Amino acid sequence: MLDESIDNSLEQHLVVYSTYLDSAGLGPPISQFMKLITVPDGKGKTIYDTFISLKETRKLQNENLIAVSTDGASSMLGSENGFVTFLKNDLPNLIGTHCIAHREALAASDASKKIPKFLFVEKLANKLYSWVGNSAKRNNELIYLLEVMELESLQVLQIHGIRWLSRG
Repeated sequence: MLDESIDNSLEQHLVVYSTYLDSAGLGPPISQFMKLITVPDGKGKTIYDTFISLKETRKLQNENLIAVSTDGASSMLGSENGFVTFLKNDLPNLIGTHCIAHREALAASDASKKIPKFLFVEKLANKLYSWVGNSAKRNNELIYLLEVMELESLQVLQIHGIRWLSRG
């Protein structure tokens, strides 16, 4: 599983996870973080070259790579210059999929924009974020109120309309 992202300093990264079976092929699949790699850009060829380098460094065998799941961006799944297209040139039987978690988050984000009650909750959450985030006293009052109501203490987060995952 691969996903590209940009951090707050606008540096681009590629995060790589693997899911595999133990050597005996028994037990549940194991998902493991492999590496966070800084990349110069988010182009499919760059991601492919970066992945091939990681694969060679880790001595991963082509026959063990059967599927790849990505976020669905054109740099990942594009038919001409997508990462999966480049990888399928090496591994024609490779299965390339759009990650179900990314699809679910996109659907939730789209739904939240069209349902008035979601928009109300979003506005309320952002008002609460502004109200609590600008005052230590108000934050303490919120924590006290949650304790009185026997609710879990929580951190108030801002909902960003420009982040696809935030709304979802």
